[in-house]
Amino acid sequence: MTRTYFFLASVVYCFSVPTVSSYVAGVECADCARSAVERFCAFKFGEDCISCMNANQKLVHSSACIPNPESNNTGKCLSEAAYSATVSLVCLKEPPLQATLRSTASLSVKRRNLGAATAGNTAVFAGGCISTGTDPMTQYQCDTASSAVDLLDLGSGNVVGTLYLTEARGWVAACTVNETTVALAGGGTYGTKPHSTMGDIVDVSTRRITSFPNALSVPRWGISTTAVGNTCFYFGGKYTVSGYQDAGTTPVVDQYDSEHGWMRSPFNLSSGRESSVALTAGGSAVVAGGWQKKGSNYIDDPAVDVFTTPLKGGNGGAAKPTALKPSDAYDVGGGVVGDVAYVIGATTLYTVSSAGDQKSLADLPQEMTVHPTMKEQGAVPGCHILQNVASTGETVCAYGISGTSNKSSGSLYCYHPATQRWVNFATSVAHQGGAVTGRGSTVVVAGGFNPSSDDVSTTAAIDIFDIQSTA
Repeated sequence: MTRTYFFLASVVYCFSVPTVSSYVAGVECADCARSAVERFCAFKFGEDCISCMNANQKLVHSSACIPNPESNNTGKCLSEAAYSATVSLVCLKEPPLQATLRSTASLSVKRRNLGAATAGNTAVFAGGCISTGTDPMTQYQCDTASSAVDLLDLGSGNVVGTLYLTEARGWVAACTVNETTVALAGGGTYGTKPHSTMGDIVDVSTRRITSFPNALSVPRWGISTTAVGNTCFYFGGKYTVSGYQDAGTTPVVDQYDSEHGWMRSPFNLSSGRESSVALTAGGSAVVAGGWQKKGSNYIDDPAVDVFTTPLKGGNGGAAKPTALKPSDAYDVGGGVVGDVAYVIGATTLYTVSSAGDQKSLADLPQEMTVHPTMKEQGAVPGCHILQNVASTGETVCAYGISGTSNKSSGSLYCYHPATQRWVNFATSVAHQGGAVTGRGSTVVVAGGFNPSSDDVSTTAAIDIFDIQSTA
């Protein structure tokens, strides 16, 4: 009986089978790669490979399937001579996470750049942009906006109701106040007109929206938001007076709680910026990265501001103005495990403690450092999702599109701090400019568009993942 190792979903499994497969004319290229792995493992790796499998571990491999010219780029291996491959094997433990794409649902309206938050067992998807076009700048504009607020029941995976904003707008900042309430703020339409000061309180138990036209002290979009206790904070953003140049980024912070309502906070960010990520770690609010206007130019802002409990003023609290690499700053993702905030940049993973201690934890996997449409931005920041954040208690997840994968698809990238490993799970469609939220072990990715399409064609798809730790 000969021991061989089969390739499936980037993992080599060990089974006992009579023979090692050989090349067969016309077989799929992936099967040729599998044969290469089998032969490599059986004849090159030897007893080390067997020992690895006996220890209940798996062999993770990387391989390249390169059809020779006679295959006519069909992806078929017409003969053994038509295929060449390189294979390497590393003995690793089981992946620390498993995910099930439990179900898919649909938003009531196809849209991108929508707000998302979860109250109790209900995910709320608010507003968004429905503009399409072939101009590359379309994805940053919102000529036509939606007023829809869809309510998704996380248990059944169904959209159970649709409410409507009094003011249709995109780039709405959404924050969880408590088990029944989500507070929405800001956003706007177009890219050249003043943005909104509107605040909307969504009660998912009564399915009612209450609107406050002057909730924000400065009209803006690109706001990052997080809740400390039952108070939602809205950090920074971009304001527009008229046109692209008569505009700027603000350090202003506003807040909402059900007892006191809307008010301006007694502190600011250390710098005016939009498209940061805001996280709550151990009772402190962490605001990382962003995009700021300086003169007539927009530049990356690498600042990390930590507002400790009780939240106090002082132009940024414990500001760390050079904490991130500048290239990592714009539209970063993240999440929280324990009392530590994790910030996902273009090339680097960072940690920030509740006391404000920050460090570069590790370089990201290569497939996360390239984005197919904006190669300088990385897989997660390049997707330009406001608050690209999900935490399951043991892991942090963010959506991204890899430069090494099919550009019309994407993945949920999840980091498991206990094992310091990344695992990615494919989504059903591309969700660039979409929304991410979740609760417990459930993570939801909704809306967005396909960056490889000829125009900015929006989607209504909602992907619902159940994520479990296997470590």
